[in-house]
Amino acid sequence: MDGIDHEPVTVDSIQIFAAQRYSFVLNANGPIDNYWIRANPNVESDVPRGFRDGINSAVLRYKGAPYDLPDTRSSLSRPLLETDLHPQRHPGAPGGSSPPDVAIKLDIGLDSDSGTFTVNGQHFVTPNIPVLLQILSRTRTPQDLLPAGSLYALQRDKIVELTIPGGSIGFPVSLALSHTQAHSILLR
Repeated sequence: MDGIDHEPVTVDSIQIFAAQRYSFVLNANGPIDNYWIRANPNVESDVPRGFRDGINSAVLRYKGAPYDLPDTRSSLSRPLLETDLHPQRHPGAPGGSSPPDVAIKLDIGLDSDSGTFTVNGQHFVTPNIPVLLQILSRTRTPQDLLPAGSLYALQRDKIVELTIPGGSIGFPVSLALSHTQAHSILLR
């Protein structure tokens, strides 16, 4: 998951959220036949939800199987739970395993009145021109463009621990990085 090798976990479905990456081994050990592989979007978008007429679906065809559509039904019973993932080794932070020089906690919430996400209680409004392009143009500073709490100025060669508590199932996520090149973290 996300470039880190984990101890094997046997599952029959994986829910993947935005910006997540998974590698997995598909054990193709069933009888020679055709099987559906399906990916149902979590939210309504340009691609409708569901599997009617083969949408959001692909066929896994074993060698020697007829060229027919599968007649299999979904029987999912072992979804991946992120809490079951255990890294094969703790990668640690670049620069060592000492306590971080800077600890940043980002509480992500949902404003039920507006339906928008917040970070540390602050709403983010998407600008007409991407923030990074505005910063690179040097016509405005990041502090002028972003809501309070969106910009963290960091010193060079410091270990930064970024913690995002909560998540979809109450599982805390931490990212440790050594700050050696950039001068700030831009959060959007």
